[in-house]
Amino acid sequence: MSDSHDHHAPSAPDPTSGHYGILVEYALPDDSWIDRWDRIVVPDALKRRMVNFGAFALTQRSDRSQVALPVHGLMLMQGPPGTGKTTLARGLADQIARIVRDRDGRETIFAEVDAHSIGSGVLGESQRQVDRVFQRSIRLLARQGRPVIVLIDEVENLAVARDRASLQANPTDVHRSTNAVLTGLDSIWNQFTNVLFVATSNFPDSIDAAFLSRVDLIVDVPVPPRELARRILVDTMREVAGDAIADAEAADESVALEAVLDATEGIDARRLRKVILAAIVERRETAIDPSQLRWQDVRAALVATGRAG
Repeated sequence: MSDSHDHHAPSAPDPTSGHYGILVEYALPDDSWIDRWDRIVVPDALKRRMVNFGAFALTQRSDRSQVALPVHGLMLMQGPPGTGKTTLARGLADQIARIVRDRDGRETIFAEVDAHSIGSGVLGESQRQVDRVFQRSIRLLARQGRPVIVLIDEVENLAVARDRASLQANPTDVHRSTNAVLTGLDSIWNQFTNVLFVATSNFPDSIDAAFLSRVDLIVDVPVPPRELARRILVDTMREVAGDAIADAEAADESVALEAVLDATEGIDARRLRKVILAAIVERRETAIDPSQLRWQDVRAALVATGRAG
Protein backbone atom coordinates (compact mmCIF):
# COMPACT_ATOMS: atom_id res chain seq x y z
CA MET A 1 0.00 0.00 0.00
CA SER A 2 1.22 3.48 -0.79
CA ASP A 3 2.43 5.62 2.07
CA SER A 4 0.42 8.58 0.86
CA HIS A 5 -2.13 10.25 3.10
CA ASP A 6 -3.10 13.29 1.07
CA HIS A 7 -6.69 13.67 -0.06
CA HIS A 8 -6.45 16.08 -2.98
CA ALA A 9 -6.81 14.59 -6.43
CA PRO A 10 -4.01 15.53 -8.82
CA SER A 11 -4.88 18.18 -11.35
CA ALA A 12 -4.59 18.37 -15.13
CA PRO A 13 -2.98 17.32 -17.38
CA ASP A 14 -4.56 13.93 -17.91
CA PRO A 15 -2.83 11.50 -15.51
CA THR A 16 -2.98 8.60 -17.93
CA SER A 17 0.55 7.95 -19.10
CA GLY A 18 1.46 6.71 -22.53
CA HIS A 19 4.79 5.35 -21.31
CA TYR A 20 5.21 1.75 -20.23
CA GLY A 21 5.47 1.24 -16.45
CA ILE A 22 4.68 4.88 -15.66
CA LEU A 23 1.61 5.17 -13.48
CA VAL A 24 1.00 8.91 -13.93
CA GLU A 25 2.62 11.96 -15.46
CA TYR A 26 2.02 15.61 -14.58
CA ALA A 27 3.41 18.98 -15.51
CA LEU A 28 4.60 20.89 -12.43
CA PRO A 29 4.42 23.24 -10.60
CA ASP A 30 0.74 23.01 -9.74
CA ASP A 31 -0.89 25.02 -6.96
CA SER A 32 -3.14 22.10 -6.00
CA TRP A 33 -0.01 20.20 -4.91
CA ILE A 34 1.08 22.74 -2.28
CA ASP A 35 -0.76 20.91 0.52
CA ARG A 36 1.34 17.84 -0.21
CA TRP A 37 4.34 19.80 1.01
CA ASP A 38 2.98 22.27 3.54
CA ARG A 39 0.75 19.86 5.45
CA ILE A 40 3.11 16.93 5.76
CA VAL A 41 4.80 17.67 9.07
CA VAL A 42 8.44 16.60 9.33
CA PRO A 43 11.48 18.44 10.72
CA ASP A 44 12.05 21.69 8.83
CA ALA A 45 15.75 20.90 8.35
CA LEU A 46 14.79 17.68 6.57
CA LYS A 47 12.60 19.57 4.09
CA ARG A 48 15.27 22.17 3.49
CA ARG A 49 17.91 19.54 2.77
CA MET A 50 15.69 17.72 0.26
CA VAL A 51 14.76 20.87 -1.66
CA ASN A 52 18.35 22.04 -1.76
CA PHE A 53 19.56 18.70 -3.06
CA GLY A 54 16.87 18.57 -5.74
CA ALA A 55 17.64 22.10 -6.88
CA PHE A 56 21.35 21.32 -7.07
CA ALA A 57 20.81 18.04 -8.92
CA LEU A 58 18.65 19.60 -11.63
CA THR A 59 20.44 22.92 -12.09
CA GLN A 60 24.14 22.31 -11.35
CA ARG A 61 24.99 18.71 -12.22
CA SER A 62 25.62 19.33 -15.88
CA ASP A 63 28.57 21.60 -15.03
CA ARG A 64 30.32 19.10 -12.73
CA SER A 65 32.68 16.21 -13.38
CA GLN A 66 31.02 12.83 -12.79
CA VAL A 67 34.33 11.56 -11.47
CA ALA A 68 35.11 14.42 -9.10
CA LEU A 69 31.50 14.72 -7.88
CA PRO A 70 29.46 11.60 -8.79
CA VAL A 71 25.91 12.88 -8.36
CA HIS A 72 23.52 10.16 -9.52
CA GLY A 73 20.46 12.34 -9.00
CA LEU A 74 18.98 9.79 -6.59
CA MET A 75 17.35 10.52 -3.24
CA LEU A 76 15.89 7.95 -0.83
CA MET A 77 13.24 8.70 1.78
CA GLN A 78 13.05 5.89 4.30
CA GLY A 79 10.99 5.33 7.41
CA PRO A 80 8.01 3.51 8.92
CA PRO A 81 4.70 3.27 7.05
CA GLY A 82 2.33 6.15 7.59
CA THR A 83 4.95 8.88 8.00
CA GLY A 84 3.99 10.64 4.78
CA LYS A 85 6.92 9.76 2.53
CA THR A 86 4.96 9.31 -0.68
CA THR A 87 2.92 12.47 -0.27
CA LEU A 88 6.03 14.37 0.78
CA ALA A 89 7.88 13.13 -2.32
CA ARG A 90 5.11 14.50 -4.53
CA GLY A 91 5.13 17.80 -2.67
CA LEU A 92 8.91 17.91 -2.97
CA ALA A 93 8.66 17.52 -6.74
CA ASP A 94 6.34 20.53 -6.88
CA GLN A 95 8.68 22.63 -4.71
CA ILE A 96 11.68 21.81 -6.88
CA ALA A 97 9.64 22.54 -10.01
CA ARG A 98 8.96 26.03 -8.66
CA ILE A 99 12.68 26.69 -8.26
CA VAL A 100 13.35 25.49 -11.79
CA ARG A 101 10.53 27.58 -13.25
CA ASP A 102 11.72 30.70 -11.44
CA ARG A 103 15.24 30.07 -12.71
CA ASP A 104 14.61 29.40 -16.40
CA GLY A 105 10.85 29.40 -17.00
CA ARG A 106 10.55 25.67 -17.75
CA GLU A 107 7.94 23.26 -16.48
CA THR A 108 9.04 20.01 -14.86
CA ILE A 109 7.72 16.58 -15.78
CA PHE A 110 6.71 14.45 -12.80
CA ALA A 111 6.43 10.71 -13.45
CA GLU A 112 5.58 7.96 -11.00
CA VAL A 113 6.85 4.45 -11.68
CA ASP A 114 4.23 1.74 -11.22
CA ALA A 115 6.56 -0.50 -9.21
CA HIS A 116 3.84 -2.96 -8.21
CA SER A 117 2.91 -3.80 -11.80
CA ILE A 118 6.48 -4.55 -12.81
CA GLY A 119 7.21 -8.21 -12.22
CA SER A 120 6.19 -11.58 -13.48
CA GLY A 121 6.38 -15.20 -12.53
CA VAL A 122 7.90 -15.91 -15.91
CA LEU A 123 11.67 -16.27 -15.66
CA GLY A 124 13.39 -13.18 -16.99
CA GLU A 125 10.20 -11.17 -17.51
CA SER A 126 10.85 -8.85 -14.55
CA GLN A 127 14.20 -7.92 -16.01
CA ARG A 128 12.63 -7.12 -19.38
CA GLN A 129 9.93 -5.01 -17.75
CA VAL A 130 12.43 -3.00 -15.69
CA ASP A 131 14.55 -2.50 -18.83
CA ARG A 132 11.53 -1.12 -20.67
CA VAL A 133 10.82 1.38 -17.88
CA PHE A 134 14.36 2.75 -17.65
CA GLN A 135 15.69 2.28 -21.18
CA ARG A 136 12.53 3.31 -22.98
CA SER A 137 9.98 5.20 -20.86
CA ILE A 138 12.23 7.33 -18.65
CA ARG A 139 14.65 7.89 -21.52
CA LEU A 140 11.82 9.19 -23.72
CA LEU A 141 10.78 11.62 -21.00
CA ALA A 142 14.37 12.80 -20.51
CA ARG A 143 14.87 13.38 -24.24
CA GLN A 144 12.17 16.06 -24.18
CA GLY A 145 14.79 18.28 -22.55
CA ARG A 146 12.68 19.45 -19.63
CA PRO A 147 13.58 18.57 -16.03
CA VAL A 148 12.14 15.19 -15.04
CA ILE A 149 11.44 14.01 -11.49
CA VAL A 150 10.74 10.29 -11.22
CA LEU A 151 9.13 8.85 -8.09
CA ILE A 152 9.82 5.18 -7.36
CA ASP A 153 7.51 4.39 -4.45
CA GLU A 154 8.39 1.39 -2.28
CA VAL A 155 11.61 0.87 -4.19
CA GLU A 156 12.37 -2.33 -2.27
CA ASN A 157 9.96 -4.04 -4.68
CA LEU A 158 12.38 -3.34 -7.55
CA ALA A 159 15.88 -3.09 -6.08
CA VAL A 160 15.64 -6.25 -3.99
CA ALA A 161 18.60 -7.03 -1.74
CA ARG A 162 20.17 -9.91 -3.62
CA ASP A 163 21.91 -11.33 -0.58
CA ARG A 164 18.57 -11.55 1.27
CA ALA A 165 16.30 -12.77 -1.51
CA SER A 166 13.71 -15.23 -0.25
CA LEU A 167 14.28 -18.87 -1.06
CA GLN A 168 10.69 -18.91 -2.30
CA ALA A 169 11.63 -16.45 -5.01
CA ASN A 170 13.63 -17.32 -8.07
CA PRO A 171 17.12 -16.05 -7.10
CA THR A 172 18.19 -15.77 -10.72
CA ASP A 173 15.22 -13.57 -11.56
CA VAL A 174 15.80 -11.43 -8.45
CA HIS A 175 19.42 -10.88 -9.47
CA ARG A 176 18.49 -10.05 -13.05
CA SER A 177 15.72 -7.65 -12.05
CA THR A 178 17.88 -5.79 -9.54
CA ASN A 179 20.74 -5.68 -12.04
CA ALA A 180 18.35 -4.12 -14.55
CA VAL A 181 17.47 -1.36 -12.06
CA LEU A 182 21.16 -0.62 -11.44
CA THR A 183 21.96 -0.67 -15.16
CA GLY A 184 19.02 1.63 -15.84
CA LEU A 185 20.08 4.12 -13.18
CA ASP A 186 23.65 4.17 -14.49
CA SER A 187 22.47 4.58 -18.06
CA ILE A 188 20.33 7.60 -17.19
CA TRP A 189 23.12 9.04 -15.04
CA ASN A 190 25.65 8.78 -17.85
CA GLN A 191 23.45 10.42 -20.48
CA PHE A 192 21.00 12.78 -18.80
CA THR A 193 21.52 15.43 -16.13
CA ASN A 194 17.90 16.58 -16.26
CA VAL A 195 16.51 13.54 -14.37
CA LEU A 196 16.07 13.34 -10.60
CA PHE A 197 14.95 10.09 -8.97
CA VAL A 198 13.12 10.17 -5.63
CA ALA A 199 12.66 6.73 -4.07
CA THR A 200 10.74 5.80 -0.93
CA SER A 201 10.96 2.74 1.26
CA ASN A 202 9.23 1.34 4.32
CA PHE A 203 11.83 -1.43 4.57
CA PRO A 204 15.29 -0.07 3.71
CA ASP A 205 16.98 -3.25 4.94
CA SER A 206 15.38 -4.99 1.95
CA ILE A 207 17.05 -2.70 -0.59
CA ASP A 208 20.11 -3.93 -2.46
CA ALA A 209 23.44 -2.55 -1.23
CA ALA A 210 24.53 -1.56 -4.73
CA PHE A 211 21.41 0.59 -5.11
CA LEU A 212 22.08 2.25 -1.75
CA SER A 213 25.66 3.01 -2.81
CA ARG A 214 24.27 5.08 -5.69
CA VAL A 215 21.98 7.13 -3.46
CA ASP A 216 23.18 10.73 -3.09
CA LEU A 217 20.95 11.67 -0.16
CA ILE A 218 19.24 9.39 2.35
CA VAL A 219 16.49 11.05 4.37
CA ASP A 220 15.05 9.38 7.47
CA VAL A 221 11.38 10.30 7.85
CA PRO A 222 10.54 9.57 11.48
CA VAL A 223 7.46 8.80 13.48
CA PRO A 224 6.66 12.32 14.73
CA PRO A 225 7.93 13.28 18.19
CA ARG A 226 5.56 15.11 20.50
CA GLU A 227 5.96 18.62 19.12
CA LEU A 228 5.52 17.47 15.53
CA ALA A 229 2.58 15.30 16.62
CA ARG A 230 1.03 18.42 18.11
CA ARG A 231 1.39 20.24 14.79
CA ILE A 232 -0.23 17.34 12.93
CA LEU A 233 -3.18 17.07 15.32
CA VAL A 234 -3.71 20.84 15.36
CA ASP A 235 -3.56 20.99 11.56
CA THR A 236 -6.20 18.27 11.30
CA MET A 237 -8.42 19.89 13.92
CA ARG A 238 -8.08 23.23 12.13
CA GLU A 239 -9.35 21.55 8.95
CA VAL A 240 -12.61 20.53 10.63
CA ALA A 241 -13.21 22.91 13.55
CA GLY A 242 -11.39 26.16 12.81
CA ASP A 243 -8.44 28.03 14.26
CA ALA A 244 -9.78 28.90 17.71
CA ILE A 245 -10.54 25.32 18.67
CA ALA A 246 -7.44 23.88 17.01
CA ASP A 247 -5.18 26.22 18.98
CA ALA A 248 -6.84 25.08 22.25
CA GLU A 249 -7.15 28.60 23.66
CA ALA A 250 -9.47 27.59 26.53
CA ALA A 251 -7.73 26.07 29.54
CA ASP A 252 -9.82 22.90 29.60
CA GLU A 253 -9.27 22.39 25.89
CA SER A 254 -5.52 22.79 26.34
CA VAL A 255 -5.54 20.11 29.03
CA ALA A 256 -7.53 17.82 26.74
CA LEU A 257 -5.04 18.33 23.89
CA GLU A 258 -2.13 17.40 26.17
CA ALA A 259 -4.02 14.25 27.21
CA VAL A 260 -4.54 13.36 23.55
CA LEU A 261 -0.81 13.78 22.92
CA ASP A 262 -0.04 11.54 25.89
CA ALA A 263 -2.36 8.84 24.55
CA THR A 264 -1.04 8.95 20.98
CA GLU A 265 2.67 9.06 21.68
CA GLY A 266 4.69 7.04 19.19
CA ILE A 267 2.07 6.59 16.47
CA ASP A 268 2.61 7.61 12.86
CA ALA A 269 1.29 10.72 11.15
CA ARG A 270 -1.46 8.98 9.22
CA ARG A 271 -2.85 7.36 12.37
CA LEU A 272 -2.65 10.68 14.22
CA ARG A 273 -4.93 12.30 11.66
CA LYS A 274 -7.30 9.35 11.87
CA VAL A 275 -7.60 9.95 15.63
CA ILE A 276 -9.50 13.14 14.74
CA LEU A 277 -11.66 11.22 12.27
CA ALA A 278 -12.50 8.62 14.94
CA ALA A 279 -13.62 11.41 17.25
CA ILE A 280 -15.78 12.98 14.53
CA VAL A 281 -17.76 9.79 13.96
CA GLU A 282 -18.19 9.06 17.67
CA ARG A 283 -21.24 11.36 17.82
CA ARG A 284 -23.96 12.06 15.26
CA GLU A 285 -23.70 15.80 15.93
CA THR A 286 -20.05 16.01 14.96
CA ALA A 287 -20.47 13.59 12.06
CA ILE A 288 -23.04 15.95 10.57
CA ASP A 289 -21.24 19.14 11.63
CA PRO A 290 -17.53 18.54 12.36
CA SER A 291 -17.08 22.20 13.34
CA GLN A 292 -18.61 21.22 16.70
CA LEU A 293 -15.65 18.96 17.49
CA ARG A 294 -13.56 19.84 20.55
CA TRP A 295 -10.36 18.42 22.01
CA GLN A 296 -12.42 17.02 24.86
CA ASP A 297 -14.35 14.99 22.26
CA VAL A 298 -11.07 13.62 20.89
CA ARG A 299 -9.94 12.69 24.38
CA ALA A 300 -13.30 11.05 25.10
CA ALA A 301 -13.08 9.01 21.90
CA LEU A 302 -9.63 7.75 22.96
CA VAL A 303 -10.97 6.86 26.41
CA ALA A 304 -13.83 4.95 24.79
CA THR A 305 -11.33 2.81 22.87
CA GLY A 306 -9.18 2.23 25.95
CA ARG A 307 -6.29 4.36 24.70
CA ALA A 308 -6.54 7.15 27.28
CA GLY A 309 -7.51 7.57 30.87
